[in-house]
Amino acid sequence: MNDMSAGSNPDSATIDAEALAAAAAIVQVLDAQAERFETPCGDGHMVWRRWGEGPPVVLVHGGAGAWSHWIRNIEPLMERHTVWALDMPGLGESASPHEFTVEAIGAPIAEGIRRLLPEDESFDLVGFSFGGPVSAFAASQLPGRVRHYVLAASRFVLEDRNVFPRLMAWKSFEDPVERLAAHRRNLELMMITNVDRVDALALQIQSTNAPRARFYGPKLQPGEKLHKFLPQVRAQSITAISGKKDHVAMLIMDQQEAALKSFHAHARFHAIDDVGHWVQYEAAERFNELLDEALHGEG
Repeated sequence: MNDMSAGSNPDSATIDAEALAAAAAIVQVLDAQAERFETPCGDGHMVWRRWGEGPPVVLVHGGAGAWSHWIRNIEPLMERHTVWALDMPGLGESASPHEFTVEAIGAPIAEGIRRLLPEDESFDLVGFSFGGPVSAFAASQLPGRVRHYVLAASRFVLEDRNVFPRLMAWKSFEDPVERLAAHRRNLELMMITNVDRVDALALQIQSTNAPRARFYGPKLQPGEKLHKFLPQVRAQSITAISGKKDHVAMLIMDQQEAALKSFHAHARFHAIDDVGHWVQYEAAERFNELLDEALHGEG
């Protein structure tokens, strides 16, 4: 998520430094449990983290994010899977690709999978938001290898209306407290529907990841690219999970299932009530249940 408006002073909710420190510790503990890998990307490396044992599942986070977009999903997945969570090229700790296009971002991911997973091993793939078109491109480069493919907070309907809310320009605030308040407001505007769910952990993740973003995903035609590459994905199953109150998809939510099935007739679509864009965080328990069903052919 990046600047879209000059913004005025954010609605300043109290920033609890102690709660933020505790949230940072949660991220650090999970990070410390991971085994870290690097694969080529641009003039540097792409960073991967691995937890657990079992059939591999690869997690591709959203725009202006990092592996921590999956903070509430990794541990449940570890119970049955080897979990690979990457930092997308140009985001998090990963180097930038040589150019910023969906294809140039997705190519190092596909190459990383070739290097990290045995060539005869299939894997499950999960993409969130901007990670949808990027993961679809990566999957198109790895024919026959994706077992179950899950898309979180994807848009399957193309339309001309601007669907992205005007966000606070957090970079315009020099004061750290005001900057944090701007990040909080952006979470409310874009990511999480119920403001009571914008907690210290969400704020810590957002305020850490957004400053490391080196590109703005909506400018890279993610909707058009998802429509281009999704038909090329060949998987045993395809599932989509969305929040019904996702700000970028509410206007077309009632068309989403039919649009998805126009690409893949047997795909499944789930919409979770009273939940916004960051569906795997805001409704983690229900999302994890649906994800488990999608990856294990239940329900």
